[in-house]
Amino acid sequence: MPSRQPPLVSVVTAAYNMGRYIGETVDSILAQTHTQLELIVVDDGSTDDTPAVLAAYAADPRVRLIRQENAGQTAAKNRGLREARGEFVGFCDADDHWLPDKLARQLPRFEGAPRLGVVYGDFTCIDGEGRPTATPRWPCYSGRITGKLLVDNFVHFPTALARREAVEQAGGSTSR
Repeated sequence: MPSRQPPLVSVVTAAYNMGRYIGETVDSILAQTHTQLELIVVDDGSTDDTPAVLAAYAADPRVRLIRQENAGQTAAKNRGLREARGEFVGFCDADDHWLPDKLARQLPRFEGAPRLGVVYGDFTCIDGEGRPTATPRWPCYSGRITGKLLVDNFVHFPTALARREAVEQAGGSTSR
């Protein structure tokens, strides 16, 4: 029996005037050990050097660059989500980095668990120069966590990897 192709992961990054950081962000996503990914960067009307920095990635087939009039971070993320084609979706803010094994460590959690919608994890805060700083720790929960999320949002957004179906069921706008 042929082995299953590794799943495609869509990573959405919204950027507004993040020229200082966006190159490191993109590099961290493209350095993933799980190579079946697409990166959708939505430049939300940047007026700094963000478009010039992103132009260096235009030839990479894993990267799709979208420029739109400034509409805010939520609108930019939703635009990227509509463009996503992957079975899984993650978000990486334009001033964040992912460790190289982030996806390789999270994806196996979904295997054999078709009802599992989201996997999230820890993070480390860094300063503007990339040096680790004091990082608050939140409790980790598993199973049905919706009620706990209503009390306190303990899921740091860029750590979450979601099954596309779960995003759609929650009302997220995706298209295939």
